[in-house]
Amino acid sequence: MTLIFSVSAYFIGALNGAILLCRFKGWPDPRFHGSKNPGATNILRLHDQQAASLVLIFDILKGTIPVYIAYYMNMPPVAIGFVAIATCLGHIFPIYFNFQGGKAVATGLGILLPLGMDMTGLVLMTWIVTIALTGYASLAAIITAIAAPIYIEFIKPEFTWPVLMLSILIILRHINNIHRLIAGKEKKIVNWKQ
Repeated sequence: MTLIFSVSAYFIGALNGAILLCRFKGWPDPRFHGSKNPGATNILRLHDQQAASLVLIFDILKGTIPVYIAYYMNMPPVAIGFVAIATCLGHIFPIYFNFQGGKAVATGLGILLPLGMDMTGLVLMTWIVTIALTGYASLAAIITAIAAPIYIEFIKPEFTWPVLMLSILIILRHINNIHRLIAGKEKKIVNWKQ
């Protein structure tokens, strides 16, 4: 059952909201414009808040649905972890789009929703506070990914290892952003000085 759920979760995760929205609207492929990341942040840069919101909601839901089903079918934490990771891998390496996907930040958030609103609230607060203080969406994603395993250890420790694996995956997807942050070349999503 774990294998079936994980494979199904991969195919759900591979449905990229940014790419699908751009194809529907006749917009250029976000993988080749802006930051070249097919996610909500790049859609906000390239288009508008409404489009970015649609992508964000879509990518969150596709993370939530497989894990929610697995969680409420009383699958063990390790199995739920495999389902969650498969969903994120689908987003990062989508079979439908030549395995060129996003960084799984919104999908990762969606995965955490079934684990409780306390966990979700802490993760969202960390992301929002980091954005507010720095203006960098990438830094917010990295700090939130680092914090998530710590939060879950105190809330639902049985899920610490799956969340840690997801966090590592998200951080690895941000290696280029980390290099740009260190070099002072990363673009802000919010600039309070303007």
